[in-house]
Amino acid sequence: MDPLPILGVTAVSALGTTLDQLRASLRAGRSGLSTPSDILPGAAAPVGEVRVPLPPLPGLLAAHDSRCARLLAMALAPLAPVLDGLRATVPAHRLGVVVGTSASGNRDLEDAFKADGAAGFDYQRRQVFGAAAVVAARLVNARGPAWTVSTACSSGANAVISAARLLRTGTCDAVVVASVDALCWTTYHGFRGLGVMDSRTCRPFDADRQGLNLGEGAAAMVLVRDRPSGPVDGPDLFLAGWGAGSEAYHMTAPEPEGEGAARVMAQAIARAGIAPSDVGYVNLHGTATPANDQAESRGMVKVLGTDVPCSSTKGFTGHLLGAAAGVEAAITLMALIDERLPRNLGCEVLDPDVQALILREDLPAPGIRYALSNSFAFGGNDTSLVFGVRR
Repeated sequence: MDPLPILGVTAVSALGTTLDQLRASLRAGRSGLSTPSDILPGAAAPVGEVRVPLPPLPGLLAAHDSRCARLLAMALAPLAPVLDGLRATVPAHRLGVVVGTSASGNRDLEDAFKADGAAGFDYQRRQVFGAAAVVAARLVNARGPAWTVSTACSSGANAVISAARLLRTGTCDAVVVASVDALCWTTYHGFRGLGVMDSRTCRPFDADRQGLNLGEGAAAMVLVRDRPSGPVDGPDLFLAGWGAGSEAYHMTAPEPEGEGAARVMAQAIARAGIAPSDVGYVNLHGTATPANDQAESRGMVKVLGTDVPCSSTKGFTGHLLGAAAGVEAAITLMALIDERLPRNLGCEVLDPDVQALILREDLPAPGIRYALSNSFAFGGNDTSLVFGVRR
């Protein structure tokens, strides 16, 4: 496929609210996971919490206010200069919005139930999945198609694919694609009930890994059909290809040999029109659960062999659920920009069954052109994105 230009990217997580803060934490090997939590008081496991004030939504958007919506607004704000530059050539009805989320406004609904049984809580505006797209569209003044994608932990990646299809079909000239999730008790106790949450800081691909830690955050980027004329400010980033599928092996467990993971990675590479040897880095889904890490490693090796550097960055941010793919896409794009690959934090003794090349330290990658980002979800919703850069 022809590459789709990326004009701007942002990320908000426990590592910070700007790309510079994100970069500094990755370089320093500084995790954002910690206890105790202000959002989940009494939580026994570390969480990746955004620990800055989140301003309430302004004006008429106040009816949609939630922690999720505030995180989304914080991620969208830095894209204003990019969008202002597009308005001369892209009318509002040709600007679309796609948002990925898994928990939407659950946190605020939980608070409402504890306070007064949720009497008067505006569920339609503050909790339903579609509310995220409404908030995003109004914040960026988009009047084209706007919808929310919810495929659990691959939501953010599938939002990117939906945005790409809007552009490829000629429905839109530009699309703001975002992903967001906020910490809430529903997901915390859900993962505890599954027995896949670590009481310590998570350790993707470590021989003694015990499970994941939850996090929260948001990310956004602007995809366009054609790059605006004129000089490019910085590296020329683009979405090169994608693969998506549903292996339907189990409600919560991956197919153990990594067949589903391998299938979507191979699809993404083929759609990008590149060879596996062109991929210089893979940002792994890497949740630190025993089954996920082993299956993903096996899928990786089937497609890319054992020489491609890869890492999971969830030891920095925690698992952001619907926002994970968006923030990890931003980290992958940053690796292309900086020509430097982030380490896999928390892996002290590599699982001997993991054959993939897991980075224990940052790695310079001069001349890197393509990188892949994996996102896998409950129900076998597997997604892989290939990003590229021209210098």
